[in-house]
Amino acid sequence: MIPPPSPAANNMRGAVTFGLLGCAAGHGMLTWPPNRVGGTMRRAAAGGDMDMATFANASWYTQNAHIPGKATNCGEFVTGIKCGTRDATQPWRAPGTTPVYSPCGAYCYDQGTYSAVGCTIGQSYDDDDNWEVKDGRDLPKSKRTVWTAGGAAKVAFTALFNHGGGYAYRLCPASAAAQSEACFQQHHLQFASNETTVRWTNGTEASYPALTMTSGTHPAGSHWRTIRIPSCSTTTPSICGHELLPAPCDGCCAHHCDRWHYSLMDDIAIPATLAPGDYTLSWRWDAEINHQVWQGCADVTVVAAAGTSASA
Repeated sequence: MIPPPSPAANNMRGAVTFGLLGCAAGHGMLTWPPNRVGGTMRRAAAGGDMDMATFANASWYTQNAHIPGKATNCGEFVTGIKCGTRDATQPWRAPGTTPVYSPCGAYCYDQGTYSAVGCTIGQSYDDDDNWEVKDGRDLPKSKRTVWTAGGAAKVAFTALFNHGGGYAYRLCPASAAAQSEACFQQHHLQFASNETTVRWTNGTEASYPALTMTSGTHPAGSHWRTIRIPSCSTTTPSICGHELLPAPCDGCCAHHCDRWHYSLMDDIAIPATLAPGDYTLSWRWDAEINHQVWQGCADVTVVAAAGTSASA
């Protein structure tokens, strides 16, 4: 069942100072299920980067993110820049291999430059009063959405600036002491259909054939779905008018495909063997145009299908 639009987005839990956009970073967020930073399908990214709630909710990411090995994605799944155009270490060059600051995203706000510039692994922020740093794992849990083992569930995200690449969804048991990237990688979810639905903020929809990558991904064989919306306006140098991808559906924009007034919604398969209980859902977007990984978390409860045992 397609979820109804959520209520208007809440401001990010915990007072986060809003800053002007310091650079053209990707910026994206979960919009379904209800999540920890307040993204919703009713608002998506329509407010733009000058809207405090939109900008803060969409600023949880790892900056200076690079794949640790060789590129495995230089063919049909390339979305923004061709291999060889720049260096070959953007996260989408080998989906899932790039180390991240937090599997639920991290917010690093520089109060000296008034901008959220992403969190960099290995950088110390503790001794610098200019920095406000938050880990998405530490945010209050969202209202839990109930999923059924063996069924399918709706998930969705939006982008404030589209920097190409692709995305995936993973689970980690809420009881796990370490809500680590490794835990989420052990429960990587598969897509349950071959279509992606574009859900506009006014409730109208369109769909297009999805392009899912399963070879050259991490964990091996894991599902990563290509962002088929073309990107151009925040690319340096600009590729506007020379996009690698055509608009996948009417109204899905051909140029300046940023500040989305919609979410990309997919069906994911909930494994029948998944033990009932509480889980954390992690959405991960590996960008191709910039060295960034965008993430966010939501909280779900998995129940056994009717007529099956509650134990696994």
